[in-house]
Amino acid sequence: MTGTCPKCGANVSMSHNFCTGCGEPLTLPQPYSGKTAPIAVATRRVSQLGGPAYPAPAAPYAAAPTAPLHTGGLVTTGVAGREAQVSVNDVSGSMDEPGQRGSKLDDLKAAQRTHVLQKMHFDRQDLLSMASFSSDAAIDCDWAVLRDPSVLLRAIDALTPGGGTCLRAGLEKAEELFRCCPCPPGPGVLHKIIFFTDGHNNEGDPLPASKRLRDMGIIIQAVGFGESESDVDLDTLRRIVSVLDGREQYWFCRDAQELTQTFKALSSKTRVLPR
Repeated sequence: MTGTCPKCGANVSMSHNFCTGCGEPLTLPQPYSGKTAPIAVATRRVSQLGGPAYPAPAAPYAAAPTAPLHTGGLVTTGVAGREAQVSVNDVSGSMDEPGQRGSKLDDLKAAQRTHVLQKMHFDRQDLLSMASFSSDAAIDCDWAVLRDPSVLLRAIDALTPGGGTCLRAGLEKAEELFRCCPCPPGPGVLHKIIFFTDGHNNEGDPLPASKRLRDMGIIIQAVGFGESESDVDLDTLRRIVSVLDGREQYWFCRDAQELTQTFKALSSKTRVLPR
């Protein structure tokens, strides 16, 4: 059964809860309960390579108790606090290479659109912003509340490839965004970065910036993309990311479908419990 989005006029399947074009809800929002409660990634402890443990966020809503579910080495539950997230995207020249949906950048855009809309479905009060990097970095979208994802979707569509691969520049741009985040860290608020790259760092050292971010209490998760893990700077990425419950927060994807599924999974809430 199909219908028309009341906001953008796109043809949509009424089996969806929101328009896949602009994110407009298609049904009245229902409170989360039981098996439909929003998923949260809960961890027993957080090691930030020498940084302090992040305080446990308070839950802004209650969900029906559920048994822990183990996925990818993380424990998921139904309760977590508000999140402020920066998506940092590699748009270097290699992203113009062929992909399954056109170019590799087209594969990333599809995954990021799914990520934004899925995250909005979990919690429309979360904050997202976007930065991209090649030889340098830029802010593509300042902080936006997910109740209106249109500005984020337009920023994704506007991404263009070109230049080298400076991981440091992307992390420093995320640091800049967090320093002016309208939702400060603390009880009930978690800050995190999802960092995407398809190549090897060839400009600058990203490790000092990643340490500063982790010391600020920011969780760094990274996604590599290519035909094999040798296509990305695996050693550097493993030193950049946070470690939650003994698991390095790094994922590698070999095709567009796997990339979309990974970003969809990373839309879940991240809840870090005290030691």
